[in-house]
Amino acid sequence: DGSSDGALGSSTFSVGASGGGPWYGPRGLGYVSDPGNVKETANNFGWYTMDSVSHYGNTHETSGIRCIKDPNDAYMPTAFDTEFISTPNEEYPLATLKNWTKDPNSYVEYTNSSVTTAYPADKDRVIEIPLRKAYAMYKLHLSTTDEYPQGSVKSSSVVWTTNTGLIQNMEIIDGTKETAKLRVTLNENQHGNAVVAFHLGNSGQWANGKMQDPIIWSWQIWAPETLVGSLDYETETLANGGIINVANSAFVNPVKSIGVPLKTTFMDRDLGALMMFPEEASGGGAAHIYSFIPQI
Repeated sequence: DGSSDGALGSSTFSVGASGGGPWYGPRGLGYVSDPGNVKETANNFGWYTMDSVSHYGNTHETSGIRCIKDPNDAYMPTAFDTEFISTPNEEYPLATLKNWTKDPNSYVEYTNSSVTTAYPADKDRVIEIPLRKAYAMYKLHLSTTDEYPQGSVKSSSVVWTTNTGLIQNMEIIDGTKETAKLRVTLNENQHGNAVVAFHLGNSGQWANGKMQDPIIWSWQIWAPETLVGSLDYETETLANGGIINVANSAFVNPVKSIGVPLKTTFMDRDLGALMMFPEEASGGGAAHIYSFIPQI
């Protein structure tokens, strides 16, 4: 199995019999780890081996090893010197912008104060959305010139909502691209979904029911009636027979699929659903229909 094999070259060459000189090529560390191969013994299946004196290639091959200085370096003209291209200073490094793009697209908030949540802020009915994601997404993915969106006026709008009484107020907390926020306040005991948007331009004016400045990015506001739960599911376990219960010195918890058990956490409802839908169980009592999607 080529995808399971590996080798690490070294800088030493093997020596033939009676001082015959280098032969075969450089020594190295070779290994094979292939659980899909045939069983070797009753309790050890697969093909796995490690060889610390392997030979690779010919004597003139040094694999990935470069342990000498180029003897021609002193004779190389300056035309071959390494040249570095300077780049202008950026307001924020690329790594920082990529990190900003990982901020959430959806925000869950509970408007019923009687709901028990892990954190008090989850039910204070106030959501503060960092606007830095909008700037990063625009510059990295939406701009044809790799520029930030232009404009001096920041504003917000509700693009759509399932409950017109859900959102009480929206305001921009001004700041830099990194610190500016959109604060959304919800009404108590109101539930539903909404999409809110951040606009940037030079107008800041509404006309025909629309903000005239362009939308830079938008987010989902999700206010469910009941606490969102989760369920962990693992494809192969001892309980369902997926893990082979044998003593084995090469593999820990070997599984029938040969790979690694997949463990996934699912929500107990679709994204945006207000509650789990109850259903009368055939044997009496209450049951639930779960509509699962992965939590990412």
